[in-house]
Amino acid sequence: MSKTTAKKLFYRISPANEGLVFARSADAEKNHTIRTAIESSKTWGEFRRAVGNHEYLAVLRAMKSLDDDEPVEISSDKDRFDCEL
Repeated sequence: MSKTTAKKLFYRISPANEGLVFARSADAEKNHTIRTAIESSKTWGEFRRAVGNHEYLAVLRAMKSLDDDEPVEISSDKDRFDCEL
């Protein structure tokens, strides 16, 4: 019989559709960091520092892919961060 290693699986209720979302520990922590940064950042600089440069660049790439016809304006660290835009 093979030896199994216990792995942690986290879950939460999605605010988007109230369904359950499951994630491995590292993914859950990453998601929590990003969600907290979105909810609490007042400026783009605060957001960038909260999520780290790698995730910040991923956000910029995602914004670019939303509308390839329009250039993405990179905000200054002092610019207001508004996740509703």
